[in-house]
Amino acid sequence: MSNQLLQRSTNLIPKTFITTVAPDATYTLKPLDNYILISSTAGAKAITLPVTTSIQRVTISMTANTGGSYTVSVVEGTLTFDATGETATIISVPTVGSTTWRVESLRGATIV
Repeated sequence: MSNQLLQRSTNLIPKTFITTVAPDATYTLKPLDNYILISSTAGAKAITLPVTTSIQRVTISMTANTGGSYTVSVVEGTLTFDATGETATIISVPTVGSTTWRVESLRGATIV
């Protein structure tokens, strides 16, 4: 039993923060966000990505859509969510004085 791994409580912060954005609301990503749920009924909305000094991975998923869209500006272009079930994972790439965000994976969402 001496080789058995013991769980430690050195970090009491949960590893997954799920944020549900109010329908049709714009949103600015927060430092501890890592899973964002969005829904849309009309119009175009944007998710703003912050400048960060650490690597951050965020998954964005559209849970419902009866019209409209959400967009996110990334290095590859404009990431667009306009249908239920579309999901993308983006990752920050901090550099001196700025942060770029890159798309890591897509499922249904598009980049223009």
